[in-house]
Amino acid sequence: MIKIAVIGKNICDSRFIKERLVDYDVKNSIDLKISCFEKCETLDAEYSDFNRFDMIILYVGYSGYDSSLSGIELAGRIRNFYGDEKAELVFVSDEAGDACDAIRFRPFDFILTPVTPGAVLNTLDRYVKKKCGSFHRFSFIKDRTENIIMVSRVRYLQSMGKRLIIHTVNDNIEIYGRLSEVMKQDCFSEFILIHKSYLVNSRYIEQYSYNKVYVYGKEREELPVSRNRQDEVKKRLINI
Repeated sequence: MIKIAVIGKNICDSRFIKERLVDYDVKNSIDLKISCFEKCETLDAEYSDFNRFDMIILYVGYSGYDSSLSGIELAGRIRNFYGDEKAELVFVSDEAGDACDAIRFRPFDFILTPVTPGAVLNTLDRYVKKKCGSFHRFSFIKDRTENIIMVSRVRYLQSMGKRLIIHTVNDNIEIYGRLSEVMKQDCFSEFILIHKSYLVNSRYIEQYSYNKVYVYGKEREELPVSRNRQDEVKKRLINI
C-alpha cells in the first residue's frame, strides 16, 4: 500500500488530483490509500499523531480561506520538525519561481498550475517505478493456471523444500518452486534474504534485532535471521 496525502490550492483541485490518482490505481492495481486535506494545519495535526505518508502532494501557498500555514512552511515542519526524510514531496504552484524556495526541502517533483492529468500520472508513475518492488507483478502457476500478484502485497516468501509459501497481506498461497530461483527476479529487489528459508519485503519489517525481525500484517510475526546473514540484513535495513 502507498499512502498519499493531497492538499490542493482548493477543494476542487484536491478532488481533481485524487481522481487522477484513483484512475492510475484502478489501471495498475497499485493499492493506493489517498487522503485529502482542506488545509495544511490538518495534515500537520496528522503528523502530530505520528501518521506518516509515502507521498505528499501540496500546494506551496495557503489552502483554505482560514489557513495560516502554507505548503512551504508545512514542508519545513515535515523535514525539520518531524524529521521525515522518507516522504516524497510534490509541490504544486502557480509560479515557476517557487521551485527555488521549494528545492531546500528536497522535493520529488514540482507541478505548475493548472494541474493536468498527464502531470499527475507522470509524477506517480515515476514514483512507483522508483520504488521498483511496489510496481512489479509476480506471476506463478497454481492449479495449472497462471496467477499474478502485486509484489507490494507480499510480506515474505517462505521456502519449504520444493514448495514456496507466499505470505501476502490477506492470505497465504502455496506453490511449487525454489526460493533461490524466485529471488533472482527483479521484482524482488527490495526484499531481504534473512535466512535460507525466508525472503522478506523490507516495507513490512517493523522491528529488527540481530537474530530476528518482526513483520507486521494481520498478525505481528517473528522471523529468524541466520547468523551468516546478520551483517548483510543490518546493512540493508540501515540503507532503506
